[in-house]
Amino acid sequence: MTVSLTRPPSASADPTEESGLIRLCELGVVPDALLRAGMRQLMRQRLKQEHAHDVERGMSALADLVKELRSSPIAIASQEANAQHYEVPSEFFLAHLGPAMKYSCCYYECEATTLEQAEQAMLARYAERAQLADGQRILDLGCGTGELTRMLADALPDASVTGIDASAEMLRESVQFERAGLRFYLQSIEETLQSDEQYDLIFSNAAIQWVNDHPVLLPQIIARIRAGGQLAIQLPSNHHSFTHTGIRELAAREPYVTALNGWNRESPVLPPETYAEILFNNGGGNIRVFEKVYPHVLPDAAALVEWTSGTALVPYMERLPDHLQQQFRLEYAKMIAAQTRSVPVFYPFKRTLMAAEF
Repeated sequence: MTVSLTRPPSASADPTEESGLIRLCELGVVPDALLRAGMRQLMRQRLKQEHAHDVERGMSALADLVKELRSSPIAIASQEANAQHYEVPSEFFLAHLGPAMKYSCCYYECEATTLEQAEQAMLARYAERAQLADGQRILDLGCGTGELTRMLADALPDASVTGIDASAEMLRESVQFERAGLRFYLQSIEETLQSDEQYDLIFSNAAIQWVNDHPVLLPQIIARIRAGGQLAIQLPSNHHSFTHTGIRELAAREPYVTALNGWNRESPVLPPETYAEILFNNGGGNIRVFEKVYPHVLPDAAALVEWTSGTALVPYMERLPDHLQQQFRLEYAKMIAAQTRSVPVFYPFKRTLMAAEF
């Protein structure tokens, strides 16, 4: 049983006592009857906190929450995105990727296909399926090193292509690509959307999952698309996986919940059908939204923990004091090991892909 102390039911609750009770429950020494009674009590407390039995107060609390969300910044974790992708120097990508430094998908037509050929083959399919044409204005939200942005500009020499990213480190490599019709800017997604610029295509590859409030964000992006233009977005949607829910559960326990001051990261990623509805309600046509599983096969649970350490764990490590970081990692590793008893480990990584015309 996991108890979230983000909103403690009582100011007099002893964090040490709470942690000890949780540990006893996890060890299986607490009878089921007591567990059920404890869960019912916690649910009663939560219902009371949320004014579940007072419709008027409940609606007022909900309205206050919505008002707070509407007035908060759209992007609240842009630096975490930088830490996730850019905690290694750009030279690492130069050494490990192909000539175009394309770290998303490649297309291998046969066993003899080289990495460079696979990069170019996938770009050709991007352009064909997106119905790209020379002379268009194209915006890449979260362009990273700018490799895909540059490849599109090379394929469409008369197009005007812009890439934006919040990382100066990654954009440092993009300077060499700049030319007439290809520009890169150091700015966040929300800063970019404040402009009145219009584009024929706006696309984003694994960036908007770090931006808050997608029901507000997507209409703002769509507003920057010209009539007849297109939107194409890909983002990870693995937040319901045990690798991610385990982190949130652990962060809600002591001593971490106190060290984090109650903070816990809730993913803004929505279900595919919700994205489809948002696209439709904002004038989208030829709407395509789907979730795809990308199989990851890792040697063992330790490899899965190592992989997650460079992604979902990053914002927690940034906030935890030094003396708790290793302890958090060790407890997290035990949780993952308990969920992955066979080797190699099959890990289904999910991504949501969406496209529409306007």
